[in-house]
Amino acid sequence: MHRLFFASSTYCTFTTPHPHQTFPPPDASQYKAFKALSSTPAIARARQALRVAAFALLMGMALPLAAQSSPTKFIPTFLVYYGGGPALVTSDAAKLAKFDLIEFDRFRYNSIGSGTWAEIKSINPDAQIYLYQMGPETPSHLDSISQLYLNGLGRHDISRGHSQGSLNGDNPGLFQLDASGKRIYSRGLSNVRANQYWYLMDFGSAAYHSYWTNAVKADIVDQAWRADGIFVDKCLVLPNSGGYSERAPWYSTNASWAGAMNSFANAITAGMHAFNQKLWCNRGDTRTADGSAAWQALDNSASPPDVVLEEGAFAVQWGKAHTNFYSETEWKRQIDTMGAIRNSSVAMLSHTKLMDGQTGVDNLGKPVTYGQTLWYALGSFLLAKNDTLDNSYFMFSGGSGYNRIWWHEEYEKIDLGKAVGAYSVTKAGSVNVYWREFEKGYVFVNPTGNNAASVTLPQASRQLTRTNLSSAVDSIPRVTSIALPGYHAAILLKAPSDTEAPSVPGGLTGTAVSNTQINLSWNASTDNVGVQGYYVYLNDTALGTTTTPSFQHTGLVAGTTYNYRVSAYDAVPNHSAWTATPVSVTTTGTAATSGSGTVQFSCYFPTAPNNCSFTEQAKVSGRASIVNFGREGGTAVRLHTEPGDNNVASSGDMERNDLWLSQQASDGYQGREHWWAHSMLFPDDFAMPTWQMYVVQNFHNSDPGPWQANFHLNFAPGADTTKPGNLIMRGHGGINSGDGRFGAIIGQVQKNVWYDFVYHVKWSSGTDGFFDAWVNGVKMLSHRGPTLYSGQGVYLKLANYHTPVCNPYPDCTGPASSIIHDRVIRGSSALAVSAGPLEGELILVDGVLTPVQS
Repeated sequence: MHRLFFASSTYCTFTTPHPHQTFPPPDASQYKAFKALSSTPAIARARQALRVAAFALLMGMALPLAAQSSPTKFIPTFLVYYGGGPALVTSDAAKLAKFDLIEFDRFRYNSIGSGTWAEIKSINPDAQIYLYQMGPETPSHLDSISQLYLNGLGRHDISRGHSQGSLNGDNPGLFQLDASGKRIYSRGLSNVRANQYWYLMDFGSAAYHSYWTNAVKADIVDQAWRADGIFVDKCLVLPNSGGYSERAPWYSTNASWAGAMNSFANAITAGMHAFNQKLWCNRGDTRTADGSAAWQALDNSASPPDVVLEEGAFAVQWGKAHTNFYSETEWKRQIDTMGAIRNSSVAMLSHTKLMDGQTGVDNLGKPVTYGQTLWYALGSFLLAKNDTLDNSYFMFSGGSGYNRIWWHEEYEKIDLGKAVGAYSVTKAGSVNVYWREFEKGYVFVNPTGNNAASVTLPQASRQLTRTNLSSAVDSIPRVTSIALPGYHAAILLKAPSDTEAPSVPGGLTGTAVSNTQINLSWNASTDNVGVQGYYVYLNDTALGTTTTPSFQHTGLVAGTTYNYRVSAYDAVPNHSAWTATPVSVTTTGTAATSGSGTVQFSCYFPTAPNNCSFTEQAKVSGRASIVNFGREGGTAVRLHTEPGDNNVASSGDMERNDLWLSQQASDGYQGREHWWAHSMLFPDDFAMPTWQMYVVQNFHNSDPGPWQANFHLNFAPGADTTKPGNLIMRGHGGINSGDGRFGAIIGQVQKNVWYDFVYHVKWSSGTDGFFDAWVNGVKMLSHRGPTLYSGQGVYLKLANYHTPVCNPYPDCTGPASSIIHDRVIRGSSALAVSAGPLEGELILVDGVLTPVQS
């Protein structure tokens, strides 16, 4: 695993000694060969993974991928335990079983009882075990080492029965070469004087993907020590992080390196899945813009790993100080990247040189403690962890590195419940303080070197500390404000004077008043102080709120059954339980004869911009907000930009406040056919473009590259660039920007008018693709041909993305601008998504929306 250290304001790399140097193997007959291995400089590793729902098979058998489930603990944890740690003993099984994910060396498989893996799983069947393997680098000097003790492929001059032969003898073309034709090697891992090298391979080539996959199958998957998955080290997203002898000319830019590394991760993930094994990649560099982009590109790819690791999260020991903290910008990029990952699990690893109880100095020369660093890292993790997907895991280690079982009582004694929403930012003097509300409390983090003298809390709370975790809650003082020094975090429990929740609403009933509307009503709840309002849930997902005991749900599909519950809340807010039994109501009309189809995804943004798994891209958190004038009378989301909202997710000078939905949630894969609906309104403060580039919605290509998104709604200048431009549709189906281009001109738009868009699309890079589009029921576009770039997919974006309105004049900052989005639906038919008649598809028959008969 690569290391970063701080030198003034620059970052460099170094590698620590391999833990095998200090731990002899249990098999004495292997000691001589193992000693040769232990003399090499270091490889490091780490791991994380999804968990299994059923009791794990005993040693040698892997769990089915379909058995994965998500953690339910408030702080899901993982452990990296290397060869340098003490030999495991029987009592360690219970300690290890506390972790959700464990990364091991394979030689530990028979350390405890009848089998280490089996002993751990007998206590915690959900624990997931990953075995270490180097990814893009291979050793020149491990050919004689038993497979049990390998940490690389170990096939330099011998094949070990590999069908493609040895690397050096049969596959010299797989070694990356520098400009002079010499093989590139890791400076940190290689011992040049001993002629021992860890060479950099062509990880972007399909031949190496195949070689690596088959070697790992032979060395791990087909062996007795097989576990749940493989931990792959050095899936580095940027070339500068590797510490190589030369910069690799084959992948000389960040973009080309990241693309090749993502192809490697995709290929080996698919390869391991074929063997019923999961895959965990150590990637790093979430603190950089290019690194973050590479993480998100991999997450939106066809086969993202089961787990991705950031080994340098939030606070690190790498550098001259005891604890090194990142800048606020880099730290924020880390938490935003962590929260944006949807299709993998995310393992975040923080560390310090200090041991528990010790004090030192940070990279600003200020005093720092072990406990401060732990809580700062933990608070940062809690700000970003995804409570919807439950795909986030945490580890913190001290000065002895990965050579002990690092468990902290905070993992068991802190539980704030589910997050109420995403994090927010508030000013305390000149300091940006980041905070997040949970059902039972709050987390506050100061990611700057400046102290916040006083931070006002949303409500009275009790501040937890390392010394009061075991105290009776009532003995912890109630406070309404806290001091938050630089690089500190605070974790608090709510302590309202009103602790009584409202009664559960009773008498819930629903009536279908038409084929598109259901009215709900219930008996008012009671509360010791007063009921503030009610949440309405559709299929156990928040649909909206109301201050009265009634609700109208509109925009529905004829002949379709909807299931509702409600709950009450007061001003604290204390929430009642949901109504115990859902109420099912079926809209009027006959779905069986109308071909209504099914709704596969829908979002009306009832409570927050991140409803329905949308993720915000913004310069400042909170730019997106909920407004109470939705397309059908409910709520909608407002995307807002201010002057200077540039450099957002690689936007450069373009200003951006976007919401994006993952490729998985968008179902944007080759061969998929969908009906989509989307409504949009341009409010009074929309800065109407003339010649400026302005994108308001798109289906974005899944992989990074020089291409345009596969479909845009954007503005283009008209003949007179002093007048408002035209809203247009623009599609790209081919490899080049001009190949397979299609589109239509919608024309100038009016403000404060809802525009309803419907798309019928088949995503394909072949001739069977198509894209039809309607605007307010009028068919505007009919394209036949490719709709995808070869090998790619798409994901949905709701956008407010534009050049600065007064660009290119440097003395003009331009106005702010907003766009309203609502009613995002994906379904299997026009009737499932459309709110009204659709030219050539749907008409009104006696007031009922009906498919046109062909």
